[in-house]
Amino acid sequence: MGTTGHGIRYQDSNEPPQGWVATQLLAESVEAALDAYETWNSWTPVFTVGGFASVGAGSVEGFYELRGKHCHAEFRIELGSGFSVTAGIMVVTLPVPQYGWSGDAFLSALGNWVIRDDTSPNHYAGTIAGSGSGGTGAVFAGAWSGTAPNLRVAEDRPMVWAAPDIFSAVFDYRTA
Repeated sequence: MGTTGHGIRYQDSNEPPQGWVATQLLAESVEAALDAYETWNSWTPVFTVGGFASVGAGSVEGFYELRGKHCHAEFRIELGSGFSVTAGIMVVTLPVPQYGWSGDAFLSALGNWVIRDDTSPNHYAGTIAGSGSGGTGAVFAGAWSGTAPNLRVAEDRPMVWAAPDIFSAVFDYRTA
């Protein structure tokens, strides 16, 4: 039996014909490949500079899906009582390292984020850019109006974090 680069098994032309055996092996390997293609993996976003040291009684959920060299990821964080935030711009680790573009990694666009400030209530939104050595992190660029337009999301921007504020994002990128 031969195998393609994607794990699909097939009957090699040098083998004696085995019709139903070859068909069954081919079907099983295609099914396994499709299962892998459709699998969502759990991921817990980790902040490496500023960010949420603890969400307290809140929740952190992250999922990603790999399709070859393409990663689709999303997360949702809801702060609860007892949360804590560390100082600095928020840099989150990616579930899988991104492709190493030549030049400045900060200019690789990945996706979008949304924040719901429960105190006001206000909604803020912006873009996500690749960041960090080896393409392992992302930063959240600002796109909101007010006193601090276009600044990155940090421990005190775009607002003072409070329970039950929600921070969510969705992004796509080429993997390493």
